[in-house]
Amino acid sequence: MTINTPFDRQATVRVSDSAIMHLMFAGMESYFVKPFGKKVANTKKKPVETAGLLLGSFLNQDKMDYYTIDHISNDKYAWGTANEVALNEKVTDVKSDILRRRWPHIKLIGDYHTHPYFSYDEARENKGWMFSKGDYDSYQEWSPKDWPGRCALVGTSIN
Repeated sequence: MTINTPFDRQATVRVSDSAIMHLMFAGMESYFVKPFGKKVANTKKKPVETAGLLLGSFLNQDKMDYYTIDHISNDKYAWGTANEVALNEKVTDVKSDILRRRWPHIKLIGDYHTHPYFSYDEARENKGWMFSKGDYDSYQEWSPKDWPGRCALVGTSIN
């Protein structure tokens, strides 16, 4: 898929079947199984957002950026509520170090998070497949020297 970016560049994003499968499982898990303190429950309460890392490769050429997402890593310890989520920085640092040491050809290229909804109508009403204002604000706060992420995805899960 080719998209326009806010940086007057176009980007082509390729997501492998394996990564799509893991993104779907992460969204499904966060929708149907919710942590509550030390318990995990399958309740009718609003599902929590979840997040994780996008792993693969990228190439910048002329006015086009190319991203290949080969793997995802769900962040089991991401802090999430029904309306927001944040990666666990310590976990991200450890995963980045392991990648650098064991799989240097695989890069941390960004992150993903979910927007869970009870119905298609609710998702459509909220444009749940798009980044929220809060999402954009959080990405604006990041510094390239502190975060190597170059790409971000949002997945919408619907009951």
